[in-house]
Amino acid sequence: MPASFDLVRRLRAAGFGVHLGTNQTQRRAAYMRGTLGYDDLFDVSCYSAEMGLAKPDQAYFRRAAELIGVPPEEVLFVDDTLANVVAAQDVGMAGVHWHLRDGHPLLEKMLADHGVVPAAP
Repeated sequence: MPASFDLVRRLRAAGFGVHLGTNQTQRRAAYMRGTLGYDDLFDVSCYSAEMGLAKPDQAYFRRAAELIGVPPEEVLFVDDTLANVVAAQDVGMAGVHWHLRDGHPLLEKMLADHGVVPAAP
Protein backbone atom coordinates (compact mmCIF):
# COMPACT_ATOMS: atom_id res chain seq x y z
CA MET A 1 0.00 0.00 0.00
CA PRO A 2 2.90 2.41 -0.45
CA ALA A 3 1.04 4.08 -3.35
CA SER A 4 -1.99 4.66 -1.11
CA PHE A 5 0.17 6.11 1.66
CA ASP A 6 1.92 8.34 -0.86
CA LEU A 7 -1.43 9.64 -2.10
CA VAL A 8 -2.55 10.36 1.47
CA ARG A 9 0.64 12.34 2.10
CA ARG A 10 0.23 14.25 -1.18
CA LEU A 11 -3.39 15.12 -0.36
CA ARG A 12 -2.38 16.38 3.07
CA ALA A 13 0.47 18.36 1.51
CA ALA A 14 -2.13 20.00 -0.76
CA GLY A 15 -4.07 21.09 2.32
CA PHE A 16 -6.80 18.45 2.42
CA GLY A 17 -7.80 16.62 5.54
CA VAL A 18 -7.50 12.87 5.07
CA HIS A 19 -9.38 10.64 7.47
CA LEU A 20 -9.67 6.90 7.96
CA GLY A 21 -13.04 5.20 8.22
CA THR A 22 -12.78 1.48 8.85
CA ASN A 23 -14.70 -1.43 10.31
CA GLN A 24 -12.23 -3.12 12.65
CA THR A 25 -12.08 -5.03 15.90
CA GLN A 26 -10.41 -3.42 18.92
CA ARG A 27 -7.34 -5.61 18.45
CA ARG A 28 -6.93 -4.75 14.78
CA ALA A 29 -7.55 -1.03 15.48
CA ALA A 30 -4.81 -1.07 18.11
CA TYR A 31 -2.45 -2.72 15.62
CA MET A 32 -3.26 -0.15 12.94
CA ARG A 33 -2.77 2.71 15.39
CA GLY A 34 0.37 1.45 17.12
CA THR A 35 2.29 -0.86 14.81
CA LEU A 36 1.28 0.58 11.43
CA GLY A 37 1.32 4.21 12.58
CA TYR A 38 -2.02 5.19 11.06
CA ASP A 39 -2.56 7.95 13.61
CA ASP A 40 0.44 9.77 12.13
CA LEU A 41 -0.79 9.24 8.59
CA PHE A 42 -4.43 10.31 8.97
CA ASP A 43 -5.92 13.43 10.50
CA VAL A 44 -8.84 11.59 12.16
CA SER A 45 -9.35 7.83 12.41
CA CYS A 46 -12.86 6.41 12.76
CA TYR A 47 -12.59 2.78 13.87
CA SER A 48 -15.96 1.05 14.15
CA ALA A 49 -15.00 -0.86 17.31
CA GLU A 50 -14.13 2.38 19.09
CA MET A 51 -17.21 4.20 17.82
CA GLY A 52 -19.69 1.41 18.56
CA LEU A 53 -21.03 1.89 15.05
CA ALA A 54 -20.10 0.29 11.74
CA LYS A 55 -20.42 1.06 8.06
CA PRO A 56 -22.90 1.05 6.34
CA ASP A 57 -25.02 2.28 9.27
CA GLN A 58 -25.85 5.91 8.52
CA ALA A 59 -25.16 6.76 12.17
CA TYR A 60 -21.53 5.75 11.56
CA PHE A 61 -21.17 8.42 8.87
CA ARG A 62 -22.90 11.11 10.91
CA ARG A 63 -20.62 10.38 13.87
CA ALA A 64 -17.53 10.30 11.64
CA ALA A 65 -18.38 13.77 10.32
CA GLU A 66 -18.77 14.97 13.93
CA LEU A 67 -15.35 13.55 14.83
CA ILE A 68 -13.84 15.23 11.77
CA GLY A 69 -15.56 18.48 12.75
CA VAL A 70 -17.46 19.23 9.56
CA PRO A 71 -20.99 18.69 8.27
CA PRO A 72 -21.42 15.54 6.14
CA GLU A 73 -21.81 17.73 3.05
CA GLU A 74 -18.14 18.69 3.35
CA VAL A 75 -16.89 15.10 3.27
CA LEU A 76 -15.81 13.15 0.19
CA PHE A 77 -16.02 9.49 1.18
CA VAL A 78 -14.06 6.83 -0.75
CA ASP A 79 -14.73 3.15 -0.20
CA ASP A 80 -14.42 -0.18 -1.99
CA THR A 81 -17.89 -1.33 -0.91
CA LEU A 82 -20.77 0.21 -2.82
CA ALA A 83 -23.24 -0.16 0.08
CA ASN A 84 -20.94 2.00 2.23
CA VAL A 85 -20.72 4.67 -0.47
CA VAL A 86 -24.50 4.74 -0.87
CA ALA A 87 -25.01 5.04 2.90
CA ALA A 88 -22.53 7.92 3.05
CA GLN A 89 -24.33 9.64 0.19
CA ASP A 90 -27.65 9.14 1.99
CA VAL A 91 -26.39 11.32 4.86
CA GLY A 92 -25.15 14.02 2.48
CA MET A 93 -21.54 13.07 1.82
CA ALA A 94 -20.15 12.93 -1.68
CA GLY A 95 -19.17 9.35 -2.40
CA VAL A 96 -16.66 7.59 -4.62
CA HIS A 97 -16.74 3.83 -5.16
CA TRP A 98 -13.15 2.74 -5.82
CA HIS A 99 -11.19 -0.46 -5.23
CA LEU A 100 -7.42 -0.79 -4.96
CA ARG A 101 -7.40 -3.08 -8.02
CA ASP A 102 -8.78 -0.14 -10.06
CA GLY A 103 -5.47 1.67 -9.63
CA HIS A 104 -4.46 5.00 -8.18
CA PRO A 105 -4.59 6.92 -11.48
CA LEU A 106 -8.36 6.28 -11.61
CA LEU A 107 -8.74 7.32 -7.97
CA GLU A 108 -6.85 10.55 -8.62
CA LYS A 109 -9.16 11.27 -11.56
CA MET A 110 -12.23 10.55 -9.43
CA LEU A 111 -10.92 12.83 -6.68
CA ALA A 112 -10.17 15.57 -9.21
CA ASP A 113 -13.77 15.30 -10.44
CA HIS A 114 -14.68 16.54 -6.93
CA GLY A 115 -12.04 19.28 -6.87
CA VAL A 116 -9.62 17.27 -4.75
CA VAL A 117 -6.17 17.42 -6.34
CA PRO A 118 -3.12 16.12 -4.49
CA ALA A 119 0.25 17.85 -4.50
CA ALA A 120 2.66 16.72 -7.19
CA PRO A 121 4.87 13.74 -6.31
